[in-house]
Amino acid sequence: MYKSFLIALLICASTFAQSSSKPTGAPSAALMQKIIAAWNTGDPANAAPFYDKSPGNVYFDIAPLQYHGWNEYADGVKQMFATFESMKFTLHDDAKIHRAGNTAWGTATWSADGKLKTGNGVSLEGRWTVIWEKKGAQWLIVHEHFSAPWQPERESRHR
Repeated sequence: MYKSFLIALLICASTFAQSSSKPTGAPSAALMQKIIAAWNTGDPANAAPFYDKSPGNVYFDIAPLQYHGWNEYADGVKQMFATFESMKFTLHDDAKIHRAGNTAWGTATWSADGKLKTGNGVSLEGRWTVIWEKKGAQWLIVHEHFSAPWQPERESRHR
């Protein structure tokens, strides 16, 4: 009986230690690549599983200045993608991930090549900062900044 009690105590202690420890499986450069691949489909529904759906989240994208909540973001990006015949984003190999408890953030640069429905080519270099929060068993994006610096020489090349 004493032995059974010790075994039960050890199992409970182990379970408690695991449940009170910091979450594991933080976001990675590979996850960032999956997110870019989902956006490359041109359908925000494919990127949706990576995002928190809280209406108060703010997302900065190439245009417009900002979106509030996932629904506004998905609708806006869908409208922007509708102006393209094709677009492909490529994540560069400089992705870095940082973590503090239930929060993680990643930074990377990217390039994009595409063609507008007007026939004009588009080539961009940009930066991406993404912030995840651990929500249950998932790491979900609660904020991101996806932008391209102004490059007047590229603007004139694509007219």
